Amino acid sequence: MGRSSQSQVCLGCKASQKAHRELAPTAASSVSGAAPAPPPPPSTTADANPTPVLNPGLLLALAAAPAEFVQLQFLLNAKFVETEWFLHAALGRGVDFLDRDLSAGGARPAGARRAALDFRTTEVTAELGYQEVGHIRAIWQAVGGFPRPAIDLSADRFAMVLDDAMGARLDPPFDPYNSTVKF
Repeated sequence: MGRSSQSQVCLGCKASQKAHRELAPTAASSVSGAAPAPPPPPSTTADANPTPVLNPGLLLALAAAPAEFVQLQFLLNAKFVETEWFLHAALGRGVDFLDRDLSAGGARPAGARRAALDFRTTEVTAELGYQEVGHIRAIWQAVGGFPRPAIDLSADRFAMVLDDAMGARLDPPFDPYNSTVKF
């Protein structure tokens, strides 16, 4: 019943798993569950203009299906919004507090702050934030990543969205950071 990895075919690009391992060892190993390939040895020559290195899995994704690349970028942007929302509400700090490299130099979220939550909601919200960090790391390991987008998590932004949804200006304005019920 078990098939060898030589005969398995990637549904996205119809390449064999062997081809994926040869072209993009880090991406293929994360898919197949095998240990990732060791990093190449450091260069002994000094390069005045080092070339940026892209994840081979990202290059493979770009070549195979540009539309899928856009979908992955949208997914990663949505994951950043969720992660920053949950972590700031629970901890008062975001992704940069847990892993500076994950944001890839993207702008810090505007207006995010710690919410006035009860103990249980704070704990659950923090766990959701940690889970989203794991999702971002998984995307980075599989296909590479993108800088964190500019995110506005201010209470004013939430109030504006809710006012638009209700078709009227709420008084007092909606503030999701005020209480557990509004969060």
